[in-house]
Amino acid sequence: MDWNRFLLIAANNGNLAMVDEAILRGADIHTHDDGPLGVACHKGHFEVVVYLVENGANVHADNYDALMAAYYAGHFRIVNYLIKQGITIH
Repeated sequence: MDWNRFLLIAANNGNLAMVDEAILRGADIHTHDDGPLGVACHKGHFEVVVYLVENGANVHADNYDALMAAYYAGHFRIVNYLIKQGITIH
């Protein structure tokens, strides 16, 4: 099983239980350049975003795109959360 891919799909779908399972099974939270965080931001999955950040996802990685995706999609709760977490704004 490719747990990194599983994590990316789970984050994209907003399935927190599957995200947790993937990480417990050894998925790299930073896979695909912190892609799980990016897709969760884009799709508006707030609980998944919080879980990923609390478990080590790097808001300082090249996640400006994630911030902007959340912003343009109207996910302002995520935008505010990322700013409070110290995401770099270019």
